[in-house]
Parts: sequence; C-alpha cells; structure tokens
Amino acid sequence: MIWKFNFDARAKPYFSPLNTLGGEDLVWLKPDDHPWHYGLWFSWKYINNKNFWEEDRITGQSEGKAVLTRLSKKLSDDFHANIEMEINYFLGENSAVLSENRQIRISPPDNRGNYFIDWSLQLTAQADTVILNRTPPEKLGGPVYGGYAGLSYRASPHMSQHSFMHANGWASKKNQIGYGEKAKWMDLSGIFLNSKKKPGLTIFNYPKNGIDQIPWYIYKDGDFAFFNAAILFNNSITIYPYEELKLRYRVLVHSEELTRLGIEEYYNDFTSMKD
Repeated sequence: MIWKFNFDARAKPYFSPLNTLGGEDLVWLKPDDHPWHYGLWFSWKYINNKNFWEEDRITGQSEGKAVLTRLSKKLSDDFHANIEMEINYFLGENSAVLSENRQIRISPPDNRGNYFIDWSLQLTAQADTVILNRTPPEKLGGPVYGGYAGLSYRASPHMSQHSFMHANGWASKKNQIGYGEKAKWMDLSGIFLNSKKKPGLTIFNYPKNGIDQIPWYIYKDGDFAFFNAAILFNNSITIYPYEELKLRYRVLVHSEELTRLGIEEYYNDFTSMKD
C-alpha cells in the first residue's frame, strides 16, 4: 500500500499511511502529544470562536463539529484517484454555519517515484457571517506556538535529521516554533533508519488562492516536526453569508531529497495547469 485515505462521519479526513515508493511512511497519526494530529489533514482552528482543531482526549470530540455528509471516490486503472466530499461545520445542534465541497486528486508516481495530492476546497458561508481564526502568533501578541490552521503535515516518528526549506531559499535544521514568513511552497525532508535517501513532503500554495506567497507555520522540537500552510497566520478571514472562499494546494511526496530548483520545477508544473 502506498497511501490510504481515511474518513468517517465525524472525524477529519486524513492520509495515513502516506508512503514513498521505497516504503517509508512519512506521517505520524495521533501522536500522544497531540492526538488530534492526523498525519496529513486539513482543519480550521476557530470558526466563530468555536475550536475545531483540538479534541477532548477522552471523547475525541472538538468543541465545534465537522460532519462528513457526502463522499464519492473513483479509482482508475492507471492509479489516478479522485475523491469528492461535502463537509458541514456546526457550532452546536443548529444548522451548519459553513459548508465545504472538497476535491482530492492523487496522481500515479512519476518517473522519479514521486506523486501528487491535489486539494481543492470551496467553502460557502450559510445564513450567518463566518470568521475563520487562529491563536495569534507571538509577533501579534499571542503565545510562542500561535499561528497555525489549515492544511497540515506531522512528520513520521521514524524520520530524523529534519530539514525545512522554502521557495525563497530559506532553510533550517534547528528546533524552531512559529516562523510565519511567506513563500510559495514549503518542504520538510528527513532521514529514515538504514536509508541513505532523504524523502519528504512539499506543500505548494496556488497563486489563485488570492496571494502568491503565504505564511508557513513550523513546529520543530526533537522528533516533533510539523508544518502548516498557515493562511490565517497574520489575519483572520471573514466570509459573509452565501459568499465563497476557494483554496487550492498541491502536496508533493518525494522519495529522495530534492534541491530547491528541483522542487521549483514541480511547482511551475502545478501553477501552469488550467483551472
């Protein structure tokens, strides 16, 4: 098995395992320190002040409730996969305040053993105004760990010597919490035991999300390696009744270490695609 997409009526859909062609599983599902981390997944932090990110350690429930109301999938003989779903977000027992149509497309491996996961999200506010928010980052008066929400990746516990790199040339191997600088994409790679390769995962932001470069949230502390396409890092987003927010990302799973220019080639292929 190369990858598995997991879902049920109340949980956040996620990928685990998420393997390279060499068999290294890149993700960490429900670690003890943060059992609401789901490998590779998408979650808002606050919707109208209700917490959709953290979950009660006993019940597994968040303060806000996301419900999967529709899902269809198509697996092709050439190893393409297309998954479509509807997710509704509830603040309580009343009607949903936000509805999301999500499409996920998974490619077959290319000639270098790398493959893509494309995420397209269309969010529509219902009868009430919706405010998407986060814990403010340190530079805006919040705690040192603030700033996260959105498409997220928690790296495998079997990965070591983590290194982060983004499109503008910045790179780091040190422990770091927060970050928040803008770039078109961010990569996290690392070494697995008994392997000389350095596989990893890159998230590409799509320019038509409304901005070419977005902030990236990083948490690196020992074997805790995480990053997030943190579209809310600097500001909340307001969606007025019946208005839409469209977001699109590509995840690149690569079996060996890539240079910045190598990743940039993949990014250019992504952004040259027609809508």
